[in-house]
Amino acid sequence: MGRCIGIALLTGCRRGEILKMRPDDIQGNRLRIHAGNTKTLRERTIPIVPALRPWLDRLPLAINAEGLKAGFRRGREKVDMEHVNFHDLRHSCASLLINMGVSLEVVRDILGHTTIKTTERYAHLDVERQEEALMQLSNAVGAA
Repeated sequence: MGRCIGIALLTGCRRGEILKMRPDDIQGNRLRIHAGNTKTLRERTIPIVPALRPWLDRLPLAINAEGLKAGFRRGREKVDMEHVNFHDLRHSCASLLINMGVSLEVVRDILGHTTIKTTERYAHLDVERQEEALMQLSNAVGAA
């Protein structure tokens, strides 16, 4: 199950997309997500970053949807985080990217959203980052 968590966080893929991944989906430094495996029915390609590669070594994953749900439920109960869902890893991927300054368009493409409107729910994170930057500027100017 840890493999699924790593893949989800480093790709923003949905649970079903991860469970349907196969070794032949790895094409050099790219991971192909087949149209039939996506919610939007559109194929997309995700770059394979070094931290992701070890998680892909054992595709296909030896777990099904029910096994993943049960394992994730046990894990979150063990750490007293019953409110967390597997899909939150997808949101975490997007939030972390936005907080690192990645554009909404790039995040949209990584997650496979059909429109920027869906991705814009993360826009508030970008505004918070802008506020932090301006606060630093204000402190620097105010100190002068």
